[in-house]
Amino acid sequence: MSDLLACFSTYCRVVERGSVSGAAIDLDLSQATVSRHLQELEARYRAVLLTRTTRSLQITAAGQQVYDYAKSILRSEAELADRVQSAEQTMQGLITIAGPVGFGHAVLNPFLLEYGKRYPELRIRLLLSERQVNLLEEGVDVAIRIGRLADSAMLVRPLGGLRESLVVAPALLPTIWRPRHPDDLASLPRVALARVGPTKLTGPEGAVVEVDRRAAYEVDSALALRDALLAGRGYGAIHEYLVADALQTGRLVRLLPDWALPVWPVNALLMMRVRPHRIDHFLPELSKALQQLPGFNK
Repeated sequence: MSDLLACFSTYCRVVERGSVSGAAIDLDLSQATVSRHLQELEARYRAVLLTRTTRSLQITAAGQQVYDYAKSILRSEAELADRVQSAEQTMQGLITIAGPVGFGHAVLNPFLLEYGKRYPELRIRLLLSERQVNLLEEGVDVAIRIGRLADSAMLVRPLGGLRESLVVAPALLPTIWRPRHPDDLASLPRVALARVGPTKLTGPEGAVVEVDRRAAYEVDSALALRDALLAGRGYGAIHEYLVADALQTGRLVRLLPDWALPVWPVNALLMMRVRPHRIDHFLPELSKALQQLPGFNK
């Protein structure tokens, strides 16, 4: 059988127009399709709904009952569609965001706390982990990933990039000595993120040098890396947004400021091509906030 709502819609239009051909024109259907919908309803309810003459259609008692019922169903469906669409266009419901721990604590959490104040009917769930969450299995709407992405069937929305700086606690440096080349770093202990690999620096004239000296202290968290740098455990490369305050107050100083470090891409991963309004609204707002982040490249 055809879709029952479609049959109801066709039947009500035939009754209201008093004509199969008029209903077919209104609904942009063939007369054969309109007739088939009527026949299917009569077969479903085992009753004659309309009596046909050469000039007109007359509704039967059974047909009137079906018409009244069909109109109520169509009206209820339209009201439901309006309510659902209205809800989808408002900032309410649940949105689940996932991201890495350091970026989550320093950037996502403060942003979402303020965001939630602006939209009190919105429920927010923030999942922070150094592992890559499975969006489908864990019900994640948006996952923020930092670094190069593996091939994926998910939708990717580039947000920009994070710059790194090479920094050290000033107590580790002699009073007037400053390294001028990556080779000069050999006398200093190094701290690093686990599983990241060597630090690549590009010099003023384009020369690329890898700093691959074994780390004296290795961690798997950007926040722990910052703590190690502040504690004077060694020098290291770290995203600028994590140490902007420490650089400003002098608790850390830059090393090799004329040498550039790679920019880490920041992407938002999504599962759905057609998304609720609350998700489509979130991404531009987050992107706008990231523009104010120290060391962020659009």
